[in-house]
Amino acid sequence: MVWCAIAYNARSSLVLIHGTMTAQRYIHDILQPHVLPLMQRLPEAIFQEDNVRPHIARVSQICLLTATTLPWPTRSLDLSPIEHIWDRLFGTVSWASHEFERTRGMDTANMERNVSRHHTELVCLNA
Repeated sequence: MVWCAIAYNARSSLVLIHGTMTAQRYIHDILQPHVLPLMQRLPEAIFQEDNVRPHIARVSQICLLTATTLPWPTRSLDLSPIEHIWDRLFGTVSWASHEFERTRGMDTANMERNVSRHHTELVCLNA
């Protein structure tokens, strides 16, 4: 799994996660090291996530009490702007598991460049 956050004038680094995403892993690997520091740097930002189980778990919600979050209706479409980036990005990266492991460093660098470029395009289109 790959995770990233975007904002109007900032983005997080890409996080590669192997295995199942649980609420505890979401807190430990995503929220604490990436989301909370980003939200502190962007005090007027609103954090948006969808309704997957790790996001809606009580422990995850407690962890985000210091951040402003966007309420997300149950069973709603995923309208997150980052989905446009993922759609473009995944078309350019080989995701076969053996190929991914063999070229992980190269893919991560390629993904970082693509996220940066597509983030800029998305911000320009939505401005």
